[in-house]
Amino acid sequence: NLAIPSGFECIVGVLITMTDTFMISKLGSNMIAAVGAMGTVIDFMYLVLQSINVSNNVIVARLLGKKDIEKMKITTGTALLIAIFCSLLCIVFVLGVSSFLPAIFKINKIGLIYLYIRLIGVIPNTILTILGGYQRTLGNSKRMLNIRIFCCLINAMLDFLFISLGFEIMGVAIATIIVEFLNMSILIYY
Repeated sequence: NLAIPSGFECIVGVLITMTDTFMISKLGSNMIAAVGAMGTVIDFMYLVLQSINVSNNVIVARLLGKKDIEKMKITTGTALLIAIFCSLLCIVFVLGVSSFLPAIFKINKIGLIYLYIRLIGVIPNTILTILGGYQRTLGNSKRMLNIRIFCCLINAMLDFLFISLGFEIMGVAIATIIVEFLNMSILIYY
């Protein structure tokens, strides 16, 4: 009940980035390379968040066993603040080195547009990561999978729409951050 939905949720999360790459593939290999390279930078930033998320989940699970709901909320709030602070540090770092990234990855500077727009979604993704982990720890893995599938479908539709409207790489980045804000909003509700 916990592991299978969580595993599929991870796969669906990867599908969001793959959808961006697939949708942009119609525009050529330069665009694919830019999305892939800058997506890797964003994914690395999210790995930092996952370590905070896993730590929070362990502590919350222990508190859940003790039925200490108040400390669970405080612990998750603290993890959220730490994760947001770490995300801000990552954003500043990435912005500081961003001018070197096209040369390092041997991509066109158009990749920086994708990166800069995606950086807008880092804080919402931070919030959804911590709150999503909290929900999974409470046993709501199926809910989280359903939310992630819904967001993946919305992302694909928005990618298609924005590319059709001529927004190209900017469009897939905007679609992804819209989905991150949507996913975060749903998790704040729960």
